[in-house]
Amino acid sequence: MNVKLHLNLPVEVLNAELQKLPVPDEIKNKITVPNSRVEFVENEDFLFMIFYIPEYNAKRKSIDSVEINILVDLKEKQINLFANNSSYFFEKYSQEVAAISAKSFGSFFEQFLSLVFEDVSRIINHILYDINEIRKEYADKADNYKVIRHLTNAQLNISTINLIFANQDKLIELVDDYISKTLQTALNYKKTYLEDELSYAKEFCGNVMQSINTKYSVRTSDDMYRFSKYSSIIVVSNFFIALLLLFRDNTQARTPEYFYISLILILFSGLIISIFFRNKK
Repeated sequence: MNVKLHLNLPVEVLNAELQKLPVPDEIKNKITVPNSRVEFVENEDFLFMIFYIPEYNAKRKSIDSVEINILVDLKEKQINLFANNSSYFFEKYSQEVAAISAKSFGSFFEQFLSLVFEDVSRIINHILYDINEIRKEYADKADNYKVIRHLTNAQLNISTINLIFANQDKLIELVDDYISKTLQTALNYKKTYLEDELSYAKEFCGNVMQSINTKYSVRTSDDMYRFSKYSSIIVVSNFFIALLLLFRDNTQARTPEYFYISLILILFSGLIISIFFRNKK
């Protein structure tokens, strides 16, 4: 089977290419618009599928989901592959994809997914590297909000790949009749290995996030304790200062004894409050 790639084509060029294909307009419309789920259509003349692969955006350190449409002309033994929003994968693997030599659709699909899994392995290495950098930032006492933002981004990347894997599982089930058990076993083995690495990355993210949350909770509790401590001292001090002012304004109470008694009460109250909070801590 020959492979023909149609990558990131302008709308006019894409429509012109589709007009050459002997498939229903319903299929052509699916290729021209974004879709949201995997699909597999069987016909005696053609096979059509929609599925997704991940692409790592190094600048944003995020995973983009790229929609792949594959149309197989069973009579002409021609495979047409469409991708409208790919910015990396086919730049790197276009020659490998075009050079796939397969006698059947199942063989092509296995070889193509093997290339996808190879790239996913590279993406997971990027994620693990990013997570290790986050760990270093956390150990170096970097800004917690910055670390949390990076951790959240890593978790979103892991979730995106897991969702794509779930879609690919569904697709492998749909094309079961076209892939031999041996090829299915090989694909599932590769995917299981990648899923194990993702599980490790996800667990590491969760542990670091939990550590940051614990640290934040302890710090918040300590701040509340200090606030309560000094607020209590200020309230009591203001109470006795108010008494001093009353004594000062009361002509009948202008004796040094009252003043010194009030001052001693203020100091004594402050001492009692300090001892209380120190023991409380």
